[in-house]
Amino acid sequence: MTEVLARSRYPVIVAGDGVGEARAWRELQDLATAIGAPVYNEQLSSYLNYPYHLAHARGELPSVQQQVRQVLGRKDPAPPRSSAGSTGCGP
Repeated sequence: MTEVLARSRYPVIVAGDGVGEARAWRELQDLATAIGAPVYNEQLSSYLNYPYHLAHARGELPSVQQQVRQVLGRKDPAPPRSSAGSTGCGP
């Protein structure tokens, strides 16, 4: 993961429910600051995954795929990571 982020020209982070459940906002903020990446919240999340008042916050991704592509543009999303046993589909 570190190598992917280091090579990325246009990094972007999409925060999922694992971040909100773990209350890992500070860690995600530190990562976003270190790599200069905007942070989007996943669609229809169950938790506050990344607070909107933080510097790198860009809000929630749109629900329409074409709009997601427009928002992300030339960004290089990091590979998805989920906690053990999580389907990524909520609690």
